[in-house]
Amino acid sequence: MRWPWSPKNSSGSRSEGDAPVPARLYTRNGCGLCHDLLAMLVELGLRDRLRIEEVDVDGDRELKKRYGLRLPVLEIGGVVVFEGRPEAVGLRRAVTEALARD
Repeated sequence: MRWPWSPKNSSGSRSEGDAPVPARLYTRNGCGLCHDLLAMLVELGLRDRLRIEEVDVDGDRELKKRYGLRLPVLEIGGVVVFEGRPEAVGLRRAVTEALARD
């Protein structure tokens, strides 16, 4: 699933030479909270610092079992950094700390 604000390249807070950090968003078709999380990343100026791969949990039995009721789940560097209903303060903190580790 691709969202309208999932740019291949965008300008923003990262430096010219910085590559976006790989991230994975576990989602499903029609997930309103997943939509809200991506919109909030844009609003917080963090979206352009991530190269998000969206993974539909309904396409994998194990992922559906693991994440089915916890969506959205955002993983950066192989670590789940945020899940559930997006809220700005927690999301900003979680993503900023994960980016600082990478």
